[in-house]
Amino acid sequence: MKIKLINQIKELFTSIREHLAFQKIIRVMLQDLQMNDLSYEKASWNDLSNALEKAGFEEDEYIAFSNKYEDCREKLIWDQETRWVYAYWVNGSSEGYYVHIGKTLADELTTNDGITAKFWSKIRVEQCSIFSQQFINAL
Repeated sequence: MKIKLINQIKELFTSIREHLAFQKIIRVMLQDLQMNDLSYEKASWNDLSNALEKAGFEEDEYIAFSNKYEDCREKLIWDQETRWVYAYWVNGSSEGYYVHIGKTLADELTTNDGITAKFWSKIRVEQCSIFSQQFINAL
């Protein structure tokens, strides 16, 4: 019982350290974007991808554009065709956690993922999702 409690406390401190480290990365990334006068109205899918890559990825973690968006990297995230932009995370069906980032067009009711990112840590996927939401909506 005592060993189990000690292990839980160790896991908690590890999670807190990861959370604080990722929060610092997010603050730096947002400051960098604001210093470069990048606002969400002018942000492209490539800008978001580059910002996420600055957070770093562990082995077997990745960020990928969907085939539909591969040729749209330089297009603005928010353009005249955009109705909504979203970023959310899910548990992977077999491993890890995934952030889905995409948009719904004004004349369609279907959503289209633009970027998918895979993480091993629940804290990292949560923070990536939060950062993506901040980036998309309000820099």
